[in-house]
Amino acid sequence: MLERRQAPTMVSLGSLIHAGRLATEALWAHPDDSVGRGQVEELVARVRMEANYLGLSEMLVVCDEIGPIANAAPTPQAVEILINGFERLARHWRAAQTK
Repeated sequence: MLERRQAPTMVSLGSLIHAGRLATEALWAHPDDSVGRGQVEELVARVRMEANYLGLSEMLVVCDEIGPIANAAPTPQAVEILINGFERLARHWRAAQTK
C-alpha cells in the first residue's frame, strides 16, 4: 500500500525542526554516530523540502549551510554548527508564523 503524504504545513515543518534539534543534540554524546548524522542529514533535507513548498526562502539558505555538515567530520564544532543551524531554523519558523 502506498503511503499518502499530506502537503507540508507550518505544524509539520515545526515538528521536523524540533526533531532535527533533538537528533543533533544526541550527537553531543556520540559525534561519530554515522546513523545519527544520517538522520540529521535526512531531517535537514525534509525541512528544506517543506520550507521550499511553503515559500520560506530564508530557511533554504540555512539548510544549504548546515546540510553538508551533517556528513562532515564528526567533531564537536560540526555538532555546534548543526545545533546553531536548527536554532536559526526555529527562529525563522516562529517569525513566519507571525506573518
